[in-house]
Formats: sequence, structure tokens, C-alpha cells
Amino acid sequence: MSTRFHNAVVWTALGEPLQTELTVSDGLVVSSDLEADEAIDCNGAAILPAFIDGHSHPSFAAKHLLGPDVTECASIDEVRYAVRGWIESNSDADWVVGGSYDRSMTADGVFEAQWLDLDGLERPVVLHASDHHSIWVNSAALVRAGLASSPGGHGTFFEDAEKAMILNHIPKPAPETLRSAIGRALRSMLDLGIVATIDAWIDDESRKAYLGLESEVQVTLGHWITSENWRSANFEDVDVKFFVDGVLGSATACVSEGYLDGVASGKPVWQSDELAAALRKFDELGCRLHLHAIGDGAVDIALDHLAPLSRQK
Repeated sequence: MSTRFHNAVVWTALGEPLQTELTVSDGLVVSSDLEADEAIDCNGAAILPAFIDGHSHPSFAAKHLLGPDVTECASIDEVRYAVRGWIESNSDADWVVGGSYDRSMTADGVFEAQWLDLDGLERPVVLHASDHHSIWVNSAALVRAGLASSPGGHGTFFEDAEKAMILNHIPKPAPETLRSAIGRALRSMLDLGIVATIDAWIDDESRKAYLGLESEVQVTLGHWITSENWRSANFEDVDVKFFVDGVLGSATACVSEGYLDGVASGKPVWQSDELAAALRKFDELGCRLHLHAIGDGAVDIALDHLAPLSRQK
């Protein structure tokens, strides 16, 4: 089956002239000199190549779809309003988990638990930050987790070790529920012209949700490797993701000279010898190594550990 799109503005390559027709046969672009089975008048619409996103998090977006969406909220009051509205529309929800709030709503990116306490709606609330390296929780969530506050004495938890103090108490969504939400997130990407991506941070629950998922977006999974799971994980010929440090916004990125406001340099996530052993293991298994390294100190660590592997090739 071949289709000719005509009366269009067709971009073919950088520096090449625009065309008015594009002919596709069995999924491949072919010469418009050939006969076509059907013709579609584009009424002057533009035809561009699709996009490949080399680093995205559709499974995170999917989890946000299961709770209150606070992405566009510009103030704490707006966040409270959005969360209240979601709870009132989902009265059976035991935990309220959503995202993703803008950490710049406060000068230091720190949020107090009581700011999310809503009169008459005493549910545990957990919101993921837009950088996904911190969460903001309310007093009810602290109580459920058996905590008085975060390690910093407030309602904000940074990086995996701290976040786990809360997240480990939240019931996991059913795989089919999360699978449906991931499907919706991928359809949103397709609407934007994205046809392939790497989901760059896949945990066990997301991995199960992806099983059996059908999507027109081609997704490569970046399996999350940690100091706790690297010995037992036995992935072969897949993408694996390592976090060398955190992010600059929460001062968890590993920098060599500390931060200008006096905050100490963020610490590396891994012990050096353990990271070297983990990278060597998955390299030998034929995996593609992805290293998250934000601070200059983390970049140095990543390069130092990758150099021996590259010399062995």
C-alpha cells in the first residue's frame, strides 16, 4: 500500500529545498515519481521527520497520571488547591501520590510537611519534585512511615536513601493500572512526534508494567542498577542505568569545591571499588552502560571508571 501526501511543506534535510509531496510505500519513503494507491491533500500542512528522545521518563509521567498533577502550579497555595481537588474526586484513595512540583517555589527547595496538611482530608500525601531527586510529604505520610520529620527536620526527602523511608510504605500500583498509564504517557509522546525513546530509570514495578505493553513508540528500558541490586541482577544485552551522584538543585550533585552558599559537596552514590566491579560485570554481560553524572566530581569519577573498560575493547 502506497500513499502520496501532496499540497504539503516537506522538510527533507538540512540545506535541501522544501518539497510539496511525499510518497510512502509499506512504511518507507519512496520516489514520488512512482504511482501511489491513494493521495492525501495536506492543505499546506508541514511534514517533518519524527523525533527520537534519548532520555525521558514516561513511567514517571505515568505514575503522576495516577495522582494529582501539580506540574503547572506556581505557588504552594495552588499545589494545595490541586491536591484537595484530587482527593475530593478520589475519596477512596488511601495514599495520595502525584507530581511534579517546582522546587523553585521556595528559595532553598525545602518544603514543610504542614504545608500539605489539608483540614478534613487527613490522607498521606507524597509529591515528587520535577527533578525526581526529592519528594515533599505531609504530616500524615510521616505518621504512616513512623517518622517525626525528614532527616533535615522538615517535609522534604532527598535522593533514594531518604526517599525510601517514605516510598517503601506506599502500596505499589497494580501492573495493569501502571501499564495503562504508561500507555497514555507514550501516546502523549507520539502526539508530539516522538516515535522512540529511552525510559532512563526503570525499577521493578515499571519493568513489570512494560511487559505486554503495545505502543507505536519504540521504548528502550534503562534498568536501574543500585549498590543493593547489582550482584543479583543478571541483565544481558540491555541498557543499564547507574547514578553516580544527584542533582545540583538539591545540592546532591558531587562537586569538587563545594557550593557557593557553603553547602558541602554532594557525596558520590557508590563506593569507588563497588562501582568499578558493577560496571565491569554489566559490561561483560554486553549491556550498554548509562551513567548519571551531574557534578564535575561525578563526571571525573565516571570517566575514571569507564576508561579501563574502553581500553579493554
